[in-house]
Amino acid sequence: MGLFDKIFGKKGQISEKQEVIKETEHKLNHYRDKMSGFSIEYQDLIGWAIHERTLGKLIFVNKDTKATLVLGFIQLPNVIPDLSDPIIFRMALEDITGSYQKLHSNFVILSTNLVTNSNNGVNGLQLVYNNKISGHLWKGRLIAFFTGNKRYDVTAFAEEESFDAMDNQFFTPVANSFTF
Repeated sequence: MGLFDKIFGKKGQISEKQEVIKETEHKLNHYRDKMSGFSIEYQDLIGWAIHERTLGKLIFVNKDTKATLVLGFIQLPNVIPDLSDPIIFRMALEDITGSYQKLHSNFVILSTNLVTNSNNGVNGLQLVYNNKISGHLWKGRLIAFFTGNKRYDVTAFAEEESFDAMDNQFFTPVANSFTF
């Protein structure tokens, strides 16, 4: 089982516990995962489509650029203390990056920082990275929010030359709407 499957689970079917609500007044789509409690808002944009929707996970893919946005939930075995403590932040960061680096030898961290979810005040860590896959340089951004013994992730990646455009167009607006 790969890291992606360990983090986000295996492919499955949409459950009746999930709901998608279309709100046409603001031309935004709303998605809420009842099992994990996360929700987002997103616009219908040309090229973007939901690729996979399962309990605790939602994946968008841009069919033209293969840029991807993954939202997910992980139940942790222990309660994670406040990430504003530098030691706890570093331990969480090392845990996440260690997993990526074991699977991806070309994984390079560009920046890390503490972030706060503006919708609920929960602290998280943000990791921006590059990874060379099949001769292409990809850029990614992982935001992991920890609350109690739960981790909520927003992961976005695209080929490096298109990342900033994808980030401004789709990734950041969705990440800013992320609630749990």
